[in-house]
Amino acid sequence: MMSGFETLAVVLHQPQALTLDRLAISEPGAGDVVVEVAHSGISTGTERLLWSGRMPTFPGMGYPLVPGYESVGRVVEAGPDAGLHAGDMVFVPGSNCFGPVRGLFGGAARHVVLPGARAVAIEPALHENGVLLALAATALHALRVAAVPVDLIVGHGALGRLLARLAVLEGATPTVWETEPRRREGARGYEVVDPARDTRRDRRCVIDVSGDAAVLDTLIARLAPKGRIVLAGVRTQADAERSTAVLVRVLPGGSIDLMPIVETALGIESARDIAAAATRVRRLAFGGGDYTLDLQLQWTVEEQELAHARARLVHASRVAGLEPPIDTVLIQFRDGERFRAAAARARQLGFQGKLCIHPDQVPLANAAFSPTPHEVEQARAFVAAYARAEAQGIASIQVDGVFVDAPIVARARRVLAMAGEAG
Repeated sequence: MMSGFETLAVVLHQPQALTLDRLAISEPGAGDVVVEVAHSGISTGTERLLWSGRMPTFPGMGYPLVPGYESVGRVVEAGPDAGLHAGDMVFVPGSNCFGPVRGLFGGAARHVVLPGARAVAIEPALHENGVLLALAATALHALRVAAVPVDLIVGHGALGRLLARLAVLEGATPTVWETEPRRREGARGYEVVDPARDTRRDRRCVIDVSGDAAVLDTLIARLAPKGRIVLAGVRTQADAERSTAVLVRVLPGGSIDLMPIVETALGIESARDIAAAATRVRRLAFGGGDYTLDLQLQWTVEEQELAHARARLVHASRVAGLEPPIDTVLIQFRDGERFRAAAARARQLGFQGKLCIHPDQVPLANAAFSPTPHEVEQARAFVAAYARAEAQGIASIQVDGVFVDAPIVARARRVLAMAGEAG
């Protein structure tokens, strides 16, 4: 057990300065749990950059910092409103309970404090494999974005393995490309090959988790007609520019465009740069699941925690002259009312549509982002009345108690265009 509200933690004070310290942690409240960490993931990307001092500027990140990614542990204390009990084995998506010491995900500590609503109860038999839960969710998200069975996965690291195993569970038979011989082991129900030995050029769906934009040249040449490529994560302007440079080089203008799915804090901060990166980007999309995971937020029914990111994407799109963005998926695909409410919020903020992960969501999205009969009727009245007023040299009027001038009429014409009518 802890001594008071202190715990033992690994602390990265500055690049290449790592110590084991005793830190004060937040006092747990009625809805919190205290978890004794048994296993924690390690990032060979972010944590390596933090260790070397090459991590780009990232809001809320700096030194001193407790490293460690998602964790698995046992609840040792639970508040009366936590919804969990002492002894429960849980997945911890992250914790920032160390006061002035930042927490990357806070996993490299003996104990962490977090709201019980954010901890996920898991089967004890999962042991250390439980730390892969969030990464598995990312893999599942990529499969849902692909929307068709994947037949080629690029990269056989942790994410690539999870993608392949989930694809097999869904009935697909993917091939995985891996250039490093030592990483080709461990396949279960799928084949891992050296890309140089694969001569197929009829791939219908490719998911690239390699992070190497240069591989796009090869992937495009391997696609069947109307095939698709999912790039698992666009974070910066450089990512979008590298991908676009390949597309411009190998495909004629207008034949394909990019829709970057922005789903991290760094992506949101870079939204204007991503939107303006190149001509192939026509619209942005928002990935709420990975975004809330990245910021250690609880994705609530009201979605207030998504408002800032949504607004940033709408503004970035407008400044760059893009179409309005596409809103995030809703994973509770059987909850129609929640989908309607989320879609209404997104439309109100300026989104033009919503990503769907289930056929039942498609008619709901179409209804939410289409003008209602009342909106169409009102738009007709505004346009007709304003045309009569303009003919008389009048620049502003009122229609049924609503002030109408040029900007209002422009909006009305947009409504009619969405409804398929000339304004």
